Amino acid sequence: MKTRPKDIGTRQESSIRNVINDWAGEVVCERVALHGNKDMGDLRIVVDDLVLTGESKHCKSYPSEGMLDNFKQQTVIENENAEQDGGLLFVNNTGKSINRMDVWMQKSTFLKLHGLDAVVERYELGDEVRERLERMLRDTEHDWLRLTLLAFMHLCWGQPAWGKGE
Repeated sequence: MKTRPKDIGTRQESSIRNVINDWAGEVVCERVALHGNKDMGDLRIVVDDLVLTGESKHCKSYPSEGMLDNFKQQTVIENENAEQDGGLLFVNNTGKSINRMDVWMQKSTFLKLHGLDAVVERYELGDEVRERLERMLRDTEHDWLRLTLLAFMHLCWGQPAWGKGE
């Protein structure tokens, strides 16, 4: 029996929600209902005082550059429709672990989440790493950053809830 693309998308959105909430140890991510002709993303994610719009895409193989650009543009539009603080694009392809899926975010969203000084302070980055990070954030040719879901969760909530000795 074939699975419809909508069912695959629903399962992926639910998996992202469950993994993030499990990591954070509280409900910080929820699926979003469709809103007629003004789509407002697939997920709503709360990090500190920010609310982010998540757009989830699943592909059989990794998307082409053009398709990825379309996904990013859709993420920007849906975040604007939702009037949230930033957009995240979750991209996974068949056979890839959910924790290793790509999370794309605009540099402006990254800086809202954790400004450069906060990242350097939180993770005690050395001078060489700090310089590379500063160079990457100043790079105007590439406006989006790519992380894995695992790296994104670590950046936003630190260690997983089950690893905090609670």
